[in-house]
Amino acid sequence: MLKLRNECLSLLSLVLSLTLVGSAMADEKQLLADAQKEAKVVYYFAMEVPLGQYLAKAFEQKYPGVKVEIYRATSERLLTKILTETRSGRNAFDVVSINVEMFGVLQRNKLIAPYRSSSYDAYPKGFVDPKNYWTSIYYNPYTVAYNTRLVKASEAPQRWEELLDPKWKGKLGMDNTKYAWSNAILDIMGQEKAVKFFKALAAQDIDYRGSYTLLAQLMAAGEIPVCAYNSVSSIERMKATGAPIDWVRMKSPMPASVVAAGVAQKAEHSNAARLLYDFLLSKEGQEGYAKHDKLVARNDVGGDLNNEMKKLDIRPNGPSTEEDFNRGVEIFQSIFGKQKN
Repeated sequence: MLKLRNECLSLLSLVLSLTLVGSAMADEKQLLADAQKEAKVVYYFAMEVPLGQYLAKAFEQKYPGVKVEIYRATSERLLTKILTETRSGRNAFDVVSINVEMFGVLQRNKLIAPYRSSSYDAYPKGFVDPKNYWTSIYYNPYTVAYNTRLVKASEAPQRWEELLDPKWKGKLGMDNTKYAWSNAILDIMGQEKAVKFFKALAAQDIDYRGSYTLLAQLMAAGEIPVCAYNSVSSIERMKATGAPIDWVRMKSPMPASVVAAGVAQKAEHSNAARLLYDFLLSKEGQEGYAKHDKLVARNDVGGDLNNEMKKLDIRPNGPSTEEDFNRGVEIFQSIFGKQKN
């Protein structure tokens, strides 16, 4: 009887699974039919144009009859553009992908619609909004980086506090024009501890620059032995050219800047918008990002670097209020100053 019961439960589970798969396929088929009636979707994004073009082409090939109209700018300019268009009564975009911090502004202005993608469960906590307003399409962790000819891997700082060691005084470079890292450290450490850390770090006679890429280049040339923080992607790009640099697999939490996607609240092409959003978050879409050297959070997308990230304590950032963001910027600038180079 027990064996028969287990076999019945297994059969019921299989039937339920097939029913859900069939329902999902039917939903996608209907969504495609509705999207084809709209004929196009407008996608605002902050990533590189070639990657945007690649994704648009892949989407159009998979879903014939739906054209992707793309517009590229920095996250800051896209946010300004969206707010300006909205104030003039225009709803020009259907899907947007920008730095996740800015989704706080979009949500407060009711410019983003909640939509639970069919890929929701494939993303770990922190990389998907529990209220369904956004999902990470790729992310970039921050870590200590170093010149491998000047610094041994075993001697490179493994924790943020190790940057304060007197032996690094006058040997550190840092970008003091971007605030994602510092605001994340404020959240991770707490304001009191973080401010104390920032002040001690600033006393290390840092060489300030205004670009991750420039810092990586100077580090590769041997002019800067260690970067207090840099992006993993920047370091990996330089390593690929043979540069003698590497990044630290931190024992401390590693902040990660997230680029997220969301669907417009008043999308003119609402069905095509949801179809594109689902595609960007799908395994196929995320593998497209990974092929273009982006780190993705989706659980079933591998690759050496993506798999390595899963072993580290990555702390993705999230939406921020303007007040919290500006407070973090003021703290950072008061300690490290404004970039003059």
